Amino acid sequence: MRNILVAVDESDAARRAVELALELAGRGGARLTALTVVWPGGAAGIDRTAVPLGEAGPRGRVLGWLERWLAPSLEGRGTGVPVELAAASGLPGIEIPRFAERAAADLVVLGRKRRTLSQRLATGDTADAVGRRSPVPCLFVPAVSAPRLRRVLAALDGTERGWRVYLAARRFADAVGAELRGVTVEPLRDDEASLLAPPVPAGRSLQLAAALERDWPAGGGAGPGLPATACPLTVRRGEPVAQILAEVEAGEADVLAIGYRRGGAPGVIEAGSVARRLAHATPCPVLTEPF
Repeated sequence: MRNILVAVDESDAARRAVELALELAGRGGARLTALTVVWPGGAAGIDRTAVPLGEAGPRGRVLGWLERWLAPSLEGRGTGVPVELAAASGLPGIEIPRFAERAAADLVVLGRKRRTLSQRLATGDTADAVGRRSPVPCLFVPAVSAPRLRRVLAALDGTERGWRVYLAARRFADAVGAELRGVTVEPLRDDEASLLAPPVPAGRSLQLAAALERDWPAGGGAGPGLPATACPLTVRRGEPVAQILAEVEAGEADVLAIGYRRGGAPGVIEAGSVARRLAHATPCPVLTEPF
């Protein structure tokens, strides 16, 4: 990760996103750009140019506000992370991925807010909109204390697209020096008896486990200070969202990596795809790999 973009508003979730983005940039030696988006007409004459912090100073009242808002997160960190400030006018769900593509960002970090169903129907959901439009991975950060970034869990389904999730999760884990594990969920069979011995994993799961065993050493090993071992795979059975959330809790995961389909209408999160439900229900940050 060489260029990280963090989206900023006045929320607690945005504050946690900034703190985590600073941590990621510090560990990986990346450049960090903090972007805020205002609604059209909310601030006239916004300067869209990224302004390096510490040079002539941010131009315009929006960038001035952004510098003041960021100050508590930057003070005393001593990370030496280069930080730039930027602002755009428009809809956040459109402008954030547009800016990320124009700036050649490797990762977009943004806060994930808790919204009621009526709020999402009325104003939409920014995290979902960004995830559906972003050409690069996104990291959704909840409004809780910053995680330790010791364990990354990749939700895999054995398909070629699922393998891309594994590769994105591995790159992220290597960059932050975290342990990487995988989880896959098989459907329950109607003819299974609950008191029988644990079922043998399906062929898809066995092939996935073998692929993980082969690829990990070829990928250069684990992150700093971690042994070069294969990525362990846990096989669960049942409803995917419930089982993946259970594995997040059981494995004390600090980040969950999932695939996120680009495009499509906003819809209702509760009735939407597995990925969209996980992105909003997972208690830890969620890393999305765009399909």
